[in-house]
Amino acid sequence: MIRTILRHEARLLRADNQAHLALGLCIVLMLYAGYTGGRYVQEQRAIIDTHQQRHTERITSIRQQVVEMEAQMVADGVPLETLEFGARHPYSLGSAQGQVVALPPGPLAAFAVGQSDLYPPALRVTVGGTDPLGYTATLESPFKLLVGHFDLTFFFLFLYPLLIIALLFGLTTSEREGGTLRMLLAQPIRLSTLVTGKLLLRGLLLVACVVVGTAAALGLFADAVAWPRWLLWVGAALAYGAFWVGLAVFVDSRVQQSATSVLVLAVCWLVLAVIVPSTLAVVASSIYPVPSRMEYISAMRTESSVAQQQGAASLASFFEDHPEIAPVSDDDANFAMLRVARSERVAEALAPIEARFEAQKAQQQRLIRALGYLSPTVLTQQVFLEIAGTGHTRHAAFTASVQDFQTTWKAHFVPKLFGNTPLRPADFDTLPAFGFAEPTLKASAATLAVPLLLMLAFGLLFGGAGYQRYRRATL
Repeated sequence: MIRTILRHEARLLRADNQAHLALGLCIVLMLYAGYTGGRYVQEQRAIIDTHQQRHTERITSIRQQVVEMEAQMVADGVPLETLEFGARHPYSLGSAQGQVVALPPGPLAAFAVGQSDLYPPALRVTVGGTDPLGYTATLESPFKLLVGHFDLTFFFLFLYPLLIIALLFGLTTSEREGGTLRMLLAQPIRLSTLVTGKLLLRGLLLVACVVVGTAAALGLFADAVAWPRWLLWVGAALAYGAFWVGLAVFVDSRVQQSATSVLVLAVCWLVLAVIVPSTLAVVASSIYPVPSRMEYISAMRTESSVAQQQGAASLASFFEDHPEIAPVSDDDANFAMLRVARSERVAEALAPIEARFEAQKAQQQRLIRALGYLSPTVLTQQVFLEIAGTGHTRHAAFTASVQDFQTTWKAHFVPKLFGNTPLRPADFDTLPAFGFAEPTLKASAATLAVPLLLMLAFGLLFGGAGYQRYRRATL
């Protein structure tokens, strides 16, 4: 009987131009979303490559200058320990140039831009701290930053449920309104069996749409080596779809008219996919407000001005905090030493503001994760970003690695700066190297498994309740 129902539904869907249009439009939109995500990733990689290439060229040039200067000093009989401000001064490499580090786009970054558009593509790590690179080349419209990029994450979170609603909102109500449901049930068939056949065919179409669309986007716009993550992505999309399928079945089993069914499902989509996520963001920012950016900028300017005016005091304070470094007299304190001392004083003054900012952001993240169970859209977004490598976990790990590297870079160059140690060609081969360990999906297994299982459970709960209603239904 199920096979007969499937053949009958297949003929109906083949004759339904609206279903063809909806499925075809979704495939086109998925490919376009993959294209826009892939183009964004290419732009990010181009920016990173440009900065790293320029940095390598500058370092090579400085090293060549050091080699030529040493050759000239040897020819002139000048001791190589003689230090003058220039290419051989450690300030030129440790502070003026530093080291360029970047978080490369993940293998599935084309599927989810995520938080990557809120961070600079590359950073310059120096003795005084870190400076963002690439912001000028990646200025975005404030409206785009507010609503997000049109990538596959956006498609699945907001448009994919609409496709499910379009295919399922009239499972039985349309035939009840047309008078054909009584004729069908006059045959040796139960209403629950009829609904099962309808769901099987439409479910296969939805699964095929997800698999074909994302596989095409993977092959055309993402890294082919990301296929294990692609499998997880497909699983997350199907789990999210299962929730909406179960909800559609539940609603259809309890209403009598197609117009009512589509209206109720549209309201559910509006509440769960739009209103609840935006409300959670507002609630989190209201309960845990972050310090004003103007407060940070004002404090930075004030402390920089004070440190500029009190150079000697800043230097004396620096030596008190670092007894391992031999103090020098004021006459010997050159520009490079003062810059290091001033940077440390400014960093210490701004540390409370930065710590308060990070603490409030962490509280916001925890609150959103805790309340995210109110919306399957919020849960699925977190899963998508974790799989793609553009979420909070990967960026937090990268930030921690940059902070550790900045400490190592500073520890390497500060003794040279305050010891008036000139750079030698061999020093360029022993520079600290930046290392970043990619977080594995295994480490995020709990973060991924709980939301997916919860969505499947709610989908089965809604679907099961609707199925029981179909079994007891009477015309």
